[in-house]
Amino acid sequence: MVWRVTMSDLAEKLAKKVACEPGLRNQIADCLKCFQVDDLLCNKQNMKVVLLCESPHIHEVKAKYPLAGKSGRNVTEVLWEDVLCEPKSQIPKDSTGKVCAIGDLTKRKCTDFNWLGIMNVSTLPLQLDPYACSKYSPKPLQDVIPFVRILRDFDCIIDPDKSSKIGEGVGKIICDHLRYRLSDRCKEISDILFVLCGNVAQEYFSAAAKGLAYSAVCVPHPSRNQWRYPKYKECIALMCEKIKCALGYGSDK
Repeated sequence: MVWRVTMSDLAEKLAKKVACEPGLRNQIADCLKCFQVDDLLCNKQNMKVVLLCESPHIHEVKAKYPLAGKSGRNVTEVLWEDVLCEPKSQIPKDSTGKVCAIGDLTKRKCTDFNWLGIMNVSTLPLQLDPYACSKYSPKPLQDVIPFVRILRDFDCIIDPDKSSKIGEGVGKIICDHLRYRLSDRCKEISDILFVLCGNVAQEYFSAAAKGLAYSAVCVPHPSRNQWRYPKYKECIALMCEKIKCALGYGSDK
């Protein structure tokens, strides 16, 4: 059975921060919940590895599970070939002939990946594209300014040239929310390896997991097929070896 964490209170806490009037606050919270993508975690007894990414994007908002698009397909290819060491010709494919995204395989409880969980630092998109896509736009708000403030702060979190801080404002709310999910939902599971995908995942995990007993390995985000870039070859090889060790058939380095 897939173990899913539903944590819509992130939307409610963000709405509470920017709106005092209850009606508008509820509108903003409901609006944000339209874009919510929950963590996707396998059965607690099986889970050995968790991929932690930044936030959902358009494909994830549409599918309602993480790593649903091209990045998810890139992850499947690497884990299939370099961790499971299975022939490329036998990789799972969808009805269109494309490699199945790792989020899809995890959601469908594929036995090859029953050890895997997938999380995002933020269960709401931090990039602005999903909110600009009219296909997923919710009902109009009576006042859009508070909502725009949240989106502005999201943009500051992912832009290294801007001055967002984890310890304050929206950054703190997201960090606290991640810490709750790590500590409350994973507290009964020992020896989980977290694969931290990208700078935001690494920065927020470092703050949120402080004092918690987890091991981690840092890699770039799998977007743009970065896991196959020559300059990241050693980094990805180390990740694969760590995952093999977590699964019990590798030699730790």
